[in-house]
This record gives sequence, structure tokens and C-alpha cells, in this order.
Amino acid sequence: MAAEAGVGEVAHLGDGWVVLGRLDASRACAPGSKAPRTRMRRPNVSRPQRSDATTDVLHVCFGGLGGHPGVVGPLDAALHRRGISTLVVRYAPADQLADAAGWAALPTATVVVKHGRLDLRGLVELGRVVRTVAPRVVLCHTASAAAPAFFGQLAAGRRPRVGLVEHQAVGLRSRSDQLSSFSALAFVQRIAVLSTDYARRYPLRRAPFRKARQLSIVPSGIDLEAFCPAPGEQSPVGERARVLGMTCRLIPTKDVATLLRSLALARQELGDRAALRLRIAGDGPDRPALERLIDELELTDAVDLVGTLDEEGIIAFLQGLDVYVQSTLGETGATAVLQAYAVGLPVIASDVEGVRDIVRDGVDGILVAASDPVALAEQLCGLLLDPERLARLGAAARQRAERDFGAEAMAGRYLEFLARIDPDGPWQQALVAR
Repeated sequence: MAAEAGVGEVAHLGDGWVVLGRLDASRACAPGSKAPRTRMRRPNVSRPQRSDATTDVLHVCFGGLGGHPGVVGPLDAALHRRGISTLVVRYAPADQLADAAGWAALPTATVVVKHGRLDLRGLVELGRVVRTVAPRVVLCHTASAAAPAFFGQLAAGRRPRVGLVEHQAVGLRSRSDQLSSFSALAFVQRIAVLSTDYARRYPLRRAPFRKARQLSIVPSGIDLEAFCPAPGEQSPVGERARVLGMTCRLIPTKDVATLLRSLALARQELGDRAALRLRIAGDGPDRPALERLIDELELTDAVDLVGTLDEEGIIAFLQGLDVYVQSTLGETGATAVLQAYAVGLPVIASDVEGVRDIVRDGVDGILVAASDPVALAEQLCGLLLDPERLARLGAAARQRAERDFGAEAMAGRYLEFLARIDPDGPWQQALVAR
């Protein structure tokens, strides 16, 4: 009899490894390593469950980095408050899964693969996890998981009920992304996107499948109790350096280089009128190149790369800022912007898809042309020299988050999405009760 696998325990399925519960990076093993053979069980976590102890929703996400934790985390908590049981499966190479900060509070199972999203062995293992868990519905937050989810449910003796949530920004989708999404159409019942702009531009809307045209729109939401303005009064900005910040993966599409160049220009323009500091939370493959750029721009005394933070760290990070800046080439749900709004920060962001659905220029934030350090520096200087505007935009951002971007509102939209996939599921009762 296999031992019960608790939080952080390792279970072996075929040639891949599944880590249950909170991932301990030191124990993440690649396929082929030696480890005790155990039977997969649900994570040993305290969660409300109905008497049949089934998993209602299985989320499948690729990787340990990016915005998925910001969406799935508050959604998971809100669904549980409505009596919906969930589990998250992550699959990715071990170096990405080692960054577990964003997933620490979620019940998770993890499939470690050698290659990327289309690693055949990893996808087979993913299907085995779905078969073992046997959920009512699988929500794939990556298109490559659709086929394993479908066949895993078939193997579990369930009627396949699979939904696809598209996260990749339209303008940044590669040919491989398009092919994966098109292939997923054969296995999913419904597709959800995170914004109306994305729905209008979704490249598969012309595909000969009704499901590609009848999209559900499920904007992201934030835990407004956790992400809130800093308690107490901050010292006046005139008495200290102004602190700018951004949270993101350090990858080319986030365009941190433009933010660094704009900081150098803004420091020159402001001179002695205002001291500026920039803090960036996150990590990724672009870090060495960004560190070299920081040296070239002589910003070593003004920029802090603080690395990856857990949720508590992100909240404290945001509460210590004066202005949040989102320099990016494209987004889908722009979770980081929503978090900044919830904390009550004035936001300056690139005018790109996924952001312009959130930021209303001049009302609750400022939009600037993407990849334009001069324009960004001008807006930074103008905002930092206008304390009344800083306060007004910050207050408007928090009000907007409370009205449109709470986790409860997001959960309601996902319940409607789930009801379209599985009309007989427990979501109907949760919808009536809300």
C-alpha cells in the first residue's frame, strides 16, 4: 500500500514525475531519476468538499512563471467559497517550476518535462494526471493541454468537458500558438478570452467552428482584501525619492529596456527637483542583458532588481511605490496592472492590447506609445511634478478595481463559463446563490 502523498510529497507516474502540493524545488526531479514509487493522491490540504469528494474543476497551466498564478489564485479561492472544489496542475521544465512563489497557496500537482509545451512524454503524463483526478471539467490555460485533458477524462470514464482560456496576447502569438489553439478546437467545448479587445481580434474567429466564434469573456480579477492601499500615511513625496516600479517576467515582450531608458531621460529632465528610484520585481532570461543596460545608462544607484516575490512580497512591493509603470509590447489580462489598481497606485502603461481595456487614459491611468522612452519619460516627469494628479489617479484606480476587477466578479463570470461547458454541474446552484 503506497503511503499518503501530502503537501510536497513526490508521486511517480510512468516516466514522468508529479509533485503534489507546494513544490519544493530541491525535490523536483527530471524523468528517469530514482525516487520511491507511490500512488498519486489528492494533496493533503484543508479544503471544503462535498460528500462525493470529487474535483469539480482541474486547472492546467504551463510553467511556474508569468501571470497564471495571478488569475488562478484568486479564482480558486473565490470558487471554493462557493463550494466548488478545484485542483491546479502545472507542467513545464524544472527550471521554470522551481519558481513556485506565486503558487504557494494553491493545491497543485506538477508534471516536470524535459522540453516545452509539446513535450510528448509530458503530455502523456498530464493525461494520466487528468485520468487519476477525474474532474468534472478541465480548464486548460494553455492550448497544448486540450488533447491530454480530453483523453484523460475519457480514460477516467467521464464525458470529456474541456474549456480553453486563452492567455497569450494576440499580437504576440506565434505560428505555433496558432496551430496549438486550432488543434485544441477539436477537444474543447468552449473558449474564454480575457477582454473584449481580445475577442474582437481573436485570430481563430474565422475558423469553421461555432465555438471559435461564440467566445466567453472572463476578465481577470484581484483579491481586493489582500491587494489594498498601504495602511497609514506615507511621507510626502517631496521629502524622499519617488519610487517607480514594475512586476513582470524579465523577457523581451515586457520591454523593460524602454522603461530603463525612460528613467535615464526622466532623471536628466528632473535634475534636482526630484530623485527617482526604480524597483523591478521578477526574474527571467533577460536579466543579464538588463543588468548590462543598467550599467551602460549609469543607473546602478537608481535601479533595484529584487527578483521573484511571493504574493505577500508583491503586495508589500506595490505598497512601497509612488507610481506603477507597465512597459510592455502586449498583454492579455494585464494582471500586474490590476494588482497596482487594487493597491491604489497611479499607473502609466503602454497603449497596447490587453492594457487599453483596463486603463482609461486620463481617468484612472495614463497610456503612452509602446517602446517610446521619450514619451514615457515625459509622462513620468509631468505626473511626478503634480502631486494632486498623482493622488487623483491613485484613488480612481482603486475605485475602478473595486467596481470591475474583484475576484468575486471574476468567479461569477467563470461560473457562467463552466455552466456552458457542463450545464448539469454544481455551478448552476452557485449561480443561483450569488
